[in-house]
Amino acid sequence: MPSNVRRYLWLIQALSSGQHLTFEELATKWKYSAYNDDGRKLLLRTFHNHKSAIEMDFGICIACDRADGNRYYISNPEVLKSDLSLMHLLNYTEQDIFLMAGRELKGRIMLEPISRGTEWLMLISRAMMDGRCLRMSYRSFYKDNSCTQYDCVKPYGLRLFNQRWYMIAEVGREYPYIYALDRIEVLSLSAETFVMPADFSMEEYFQYAYGIVHAGDAMPEHLRIKVDSIQVPYLRTLPLHASQREIESTDEYAVFEYELAGTYDLISVILSMGDTVEVISEGKVRDYMKDITQSLRDKYLTSSASECSPKSCMRELF
Repeated sequence: MPSNVRRYLWLIQALSSGQHLTFEELATKWKYSAYNDDGRKLLLRTFHNHKSAIEMDFGICIACDRADGNRYYISNPEVLKSDLSLMHLLNYTEQDIFLMAGRELKGRIMLEPISRGTEWLMLISRAMMDGRCLRMSYRSFYKDNSCTQYDCVKPYGLRLFNQRWYMIAEVGREYPYIYALDRIEVLSLSAETFVMPADFSMEEYFQYAYGIVHAGDAMPEHLRIKVDSIQVPYLRTLPLHASQREIESTDEYAVFEYELAGTYDLISVILSMGDTVEVISEGKVRDYMKDITQSLRDKYLTSSASECSPKSCMRELF
């Protein structure tokens, strides 16, 4: 990342929590920042140049409240909150600063392994910008682990979900398909070009999906789940989906409703919450939960480990 961009992100991050800071306070923060590896002071002229560049490049306005002792603040925080790409950049910047400053804590900070596939991001984004097709060798988990060769992959978009990157692309099927970047073996630019369909929207494509599994032709359900009080704060602070609404709340439980299709990853996340959650709306999701919990009951209560069938109800959702 260019050094100027890193400084822009640092400055946005310094003010992103709603703080109002004087130039002197910002200069002190910069002095002790892990990004200031050469120990340079933040000059007032440099600060104003950064402020102008941030407004031009990111649309974020840093204003000065002269009535409050010339304190600087972000005057349009709604722009920041609505730009998920920028929010991710800021999050990575904060983590980067933390990790750089915490090298002496090696052995006391545990991180998740980084999935493969990030090496393809720049090539795919270049193909998206230039309208170029890709040639791809892809190893699917569901085709006997064999590689499939695609000679004309039209990349429509990229999505990050649960620490994995995915490409949404058209390869001649009925609708765009989803490819995990960590399963790509070989990827290169093709001489062929394509035109992005004007009616394709990433938001609409995933509108009724919990995660990365596309709903296909499945109709969304008006889903309601009853959640025990111990689990409620987690869903309030990190909603399962943009459509989440809390429609009932007591000391013992809360009820949330959604507009979602019954995909594999939705069923998985509901199961991950154990018996603190119950699907109370009638429909395919509740039916799946009944079948799966009955299958689990059969495996754990009526069979020994050697007698368990490898067949799983959840396989129907793939």
